[in-house]
Parts: sequence; structure tokens; C-alpha cells
Amino acid sequence: MTFDWDLSEKTSNEQFQIYMQLISKKDSDSTYHMNAPVGEGIMRSFHIAPGVELVYSELERYNCIYTDVKRMVKSVEIMYMIDGTIELEMETHRFVKANKGDIAIMGNQIGANKCIVGAGGIRCMSLILFLDESRETLNEFLHTKDFQEDNFFPNIEHDIVCFPATPRLDRIFQELLHLPPEHASHYQYLLCMEAMLLLADRRNSKESSITYFNQLTRDKVHAARRLLSNHLSEDLSIDVLSDQVHLNRTTLQKLFKEIYGVTIYEYRKQIRIQEAKNRLVSTTDSITEIAGTCGYSNSSKFSDAFKKVTGCLPSQWRNQYRTS
Repeated sequence: MTFDWDLSEKTSNEQFQIYMQLISKKDSDSTYHMNAPVGEGIMRSFHIAPGVELVYSELERYNCIYTDVKRMVKSVEIMYMIDGTIELEMETHRFVKANKGDIAIMGNQIGANKCIVGAGGIRCMSLILFLDESRETLNEFLHTKDFQEDNFFPNIEHDIVCFPATPRLDRIFQELLHLPPEHASHYQYLLCMEAMLLLADRRNSKESSITYFNQLTRDKVHAARRLLSNHLSEDLSIDVLSDQVHLNRTTLQKLFKEIYGVTIYEYRKQIRIQEAKNRLVSTTDSITEIAGTCGYSNSSKFSDAFKKVTGCLPSQWRNQYRTS
């Protein structure tokens, strides 16, 4: 599809609103419904600061169109997967898959040929950064000039990287989901600035080396990761994982760390705690039941592990973030 509007003289917020009008219908000040043939789902947007937009999405399907519009502005999207699975086939014929608890950073100049949303749809939260303005916003917030073009999401325009959220990033996005009513916009602003600060130079980290692994090897490592995600209550050994995906044990361990930035054991702990946090706020299951579901032999071990990651006990997390 072609697009004839001139965006060069418009502010980043105006550019963002134009794009949202293309892909969706506005229902209220911040709520949108996706237009056909773009997709099916709802979105809520929040203007955070000059060059910084936050979008919460619940999508059943999504088609990759209007890429030409995205290429008109210098921007990057940071997507945090709250729930579900999405797989993208990029123009470079590289496949990128993001699951619950992942972060994907996407440059504006890389397009996707196809987008596959997993059964049941996805919930995600995206920080849309218009690079020049958002960089100045961060510098102003921190009273610095440290962030310049060469260290603020450098060389990301033509690339996409995906990795599991660190505990600190996971906390930020989870808090964005459960903002206290009082001063909510101020909390949004502070949390978004923190996320930008933590991720600004992420493109230079080892996660980007995923680009250089052949597709078959990546698929085997992704398969091992799916086994971990689908069997949280089991202590699958590395030997079992290696046998299941037909990849040498040493190679599996090395490439898993290269691709996801953490060891297999660290990743399993992350997704177990993430699932526990979700269950604590979305179910009435007892702490003991949640511990068993998430692979802990008793509630005491679960509570110790949970506190090491989150800084609080499971019961405290439930009381703090449960909405009903």
C-alpha cells in the first residue's frame, strides 16, 4: 500500500497519531479497535513525553502492512510480551519468535513479510521511541548530554533482536500493568524513562549474535526453550533437552546463552517466577498450588526463590498487584 502524506514537518506525536488512524479506529481518547485488513484487536495508547509513546495491545491477528509509513520516521519499537506468542518472518527471510516474558526491539527500516499470532492471541506492551526526540527527552530527564546518536539504540534501524526480559525489566513492565490510580501518569513517565535507560545500548550486547546462527540450529534452541516453557513443573535436565531437540549438550548450552543472554537454568527460573507472578494476580490458587505448578517441591523453597527475584514474598506480591 502507498502513502502520500508528508510527515517531515510533523511532530512525533502527530506522526504517531497518523499511523494509529491508518491501522485502527479511535473509540475514545486513548482506545482503538484494529481496522481490517490490518488485524483484529484493541489497543490503548498513552503519550508519555516528546518522542515517547506507550501502547497496550490485545490482538487476535495482525497483518504486516504500512511498512512504508514506518520507514518515513526514525523510530524504534520496544515490545514486551505479556502473554501469548508471535512469530515474524522478516524481509531478510529471518524468523523471529517472541513468547511471554520476552522483549523484542525492532528498527523502523526492517519490514516483515508475515506475522503469525499464536492461538488465543497476544497481549503486549510497546514503547514507541522517535529516536531524536526521545533521546533528548531522556537527556533532559537525567540532566545530562550522555546519550547521543552513537549510543542510543545504535544501528538498530535495519535490525530486530529478541531476548527474555531481565528481572528488572520484567518488573518495570509489570508495574506499568498495575499502576496505582493516584499519580498514574507520573509513574508511567518514570518507568518508561527507566526502561529507555536500561535498553538504550542493548543492541550492542550478545543477544544480537542470534543473527549469525543458521536457521536449523536456532530452531533447535527455540525448541528446547519451548520444552522448558511447556513443562514448568518438571526439572528437565540438559541431557533430556539435548536428546529431545537433537543437539549436542555443549552446543545447546553455549548457543542458548548466546541467543537468550542467560543460561538454561537461569531462564527456567525466570519463566517459573514470571508464571508465578501471573498466577498470583489472576487466580485464587494457594501459594502451595502455585509453587507446585511452577516446579517447586514446597512453598518454602518457592517463597525463597520468589523473594530473591522480586524482593518480596508471594503473598505480598499478590496483595500489592491483585486488582480484584
